[in-house]
Amino acid sequence: MNATYPYILPEVSLPSEPSIDIMDAGFRDNYGISLAARFLEVYQDWIRENTSGVVLIQIRSWDKEPRIKEADRHGVIRDLFNPLGIVGQQLRQQDFEHDAQISFLFDLFGPQMFDVVRFIYQPGENQDPASMSFHLTRRERDNILAAWSLPHNLEALSKTIQLLDTGERTDSPKMDGD
Repeated sequence: MNATYPYILPEVSLPSEPSIDIMDAGFRDNYGISLAARFLEVYQDWIRENTSGVVLIQIRSWDKEPRIKEADRHGVIRDLFNPLGIVGQQLRQQDFEHDAQISFLFDLFGPQMFDVVRFIYQPGENQDPASMSFHLTRRERDNILAAWSLPHNLEALSKTIQLLDTGERTDSPKMDGD
């Protein structure tokens, strides 16, 4: 099957009676947070008994929006003919739901047993972001690789190494990237 993307790549229809249309799971949970939260909830007792805690590593293709933007007043007709706008709304909704699930995990495990580390792709200075396509140009590939050297990603890497090497938690339950 393929990765579906509304209006660009079609859904896959399974050869069943009745026919079942399948859509990429990323449309509902692009970063896998919901699946990870369910897993951690089910195995929480085993995790507490057999580990020093959980490090949830998230790799994002863009940073979370720090504040709510004022709504534009273009109307419903424009929204109907802007499928990519619908996708953007879906991704913002996922961020909201993911934050709620991560808060639940903080409550479940406590700051001594749960950390979130985020790596975030950002284009280089005066560079366009890498396209969302099936083929990346050499410039886009170099741009993505260079993003690993950005200060916030180096800090996230250092924190990840510290947590995995020592199992020691930071003083604060604050999530990276917030």
